[in-house]
Amino acid sequence: MLSVASVTWKEWMAFRSHMMVSVFTGPLRFLTMVWIWRATGSGGTSPGGMSTDDLVAYSGLAILVGYAIFDSADWNLQMLVRTGKYVNHLLQPMHHAWYALAQKFGHRVLAVLVEALPVWVLVSLFVGRPLLPGGGVWFAVSVVLGFFLMFVVNYASGLVGFWLSRAEGVRRCTLLVRDTFGGAWIPLSFFPVAVQPFLFATPYPWILYVPLSIATGRVQILGRTMEPSQAVGLQALMLTVSVAMLAGMDILARRRFLAAGG
Repeated sequence: MLSVASVTWKEWMAFRSHMMVSVFTGPLRFLTMVWIWRATGSGGTSPGGMSTDDLVAYSGLAILVGYAIFDSADWNLQMLVRTGKYVNHLLQPMHHAWYALAQKFGHRVLAVLVEALPVWVLVSLFVGRPLLPGGGVWFAVSVVLGFFLMFVVNYASGLVGFWLSRAEGVRRCTLLVRDTFGGAWIPLSFFPVAVQPFLFATPYPWILYVPLSIATGRVQILGRTMEPSQAVGLQALMLTVSVAMLAGMDILARRRFLAAGG
């Protein structure tokens, strides 16, 4: 896995210069969200029970953590199945999921240097102070769990390609649902209380919202305020369940691929 991660690092370093576009799109998205929060938070109101400063920090950290845990395993897997190149991975000693995870390690390390750090500097300059997350070790552990959970969710989405020849529409819808219910745009405390139990029954909020909640010091799940350790424990449980479900889905997908003459 270390060798695959190293090769991916070199490949993305040479051919993925478009990652630098994030230096412009990241701060632009942050500024847009800041204008929205300051407009809606004027007059002493605090949407979702969070102050304007909390919402500004949430939006900035959402962009930075998003760079660290981003994943494209769904697109890559569907492309391999559609073109027939997935056969090559069946002949390799490493399961493709492990191979894809190793690739993610490689390009995310590069993303932290090329995307996250420059955007963090720009956002910090705008805020007027270094934008640092709270939560300490628990935040770091939660981001790591979110990193793996993002991969599991995306890889599971990519398995749809074994049943549909054109799965791009499904993939894009899945990405929209994942980001919306994961808190990438707004905190989940904005959603109606009656809807939140259904959201937390899915893996999406545990990918990004939980780490951001720990970072901002407001860990609220299903209307309850939790300690960071409790939230991380539930996040680890969701990751374990998701991995087990992914393993079952992968077995079914491989059987279908082989039965279809792959």
